[in-house]
Amino acid sequence: MGKRIRKILFGDLFNIEEYEEYFSEMSREGLHLQKIGRYFAYFEEGEPSYLNYRIDIVKKDEKEIKIRQYKRKGWSFVSEKDSFLIFSSPENSGFHKILWWNSFLRGHNRGSIRKTGHLIIMNGSWKYEIIYSY
Repeated sequence: MGKRIRKILFGDLFNIEEYEEYFSEMSREGLHLQKIGRYFAYFEEGEPSYLNYRIDIVKKDEKEIKIRQYKRKGWSFVSEKDSFLIFSSPENSGFHKILWWNSFLRGHNRGSIRKTGHLIIMNGSWKYEIIYSY
């Protein structure tokens, strides 16, 4: 078991693509994500490896279902923070990239987005989901 290292989390996990890439880069440097806290990400030192990380946004009552779905597709559950679930798989595993955006769109149609209070902003390659109440 390697040394535990914590690194401050800048920004918000809503910056999904940035954090997925950041966690992948850290694993290539031998720091493997173990846990996400309020202000810090906790890593364990080990051998460098090539891991893909995926962050999915889910409702509280759907967490266990999502974890099972990802596991069936070959992803390992790493950690969670609020409504974010974090998964990893080896880069050369051949597992399909799972996008939270696609799973969100499959579960909602345009009418339900307005009714449930979801506002989606798309800017270039970045996709944000802002949940508000009215």
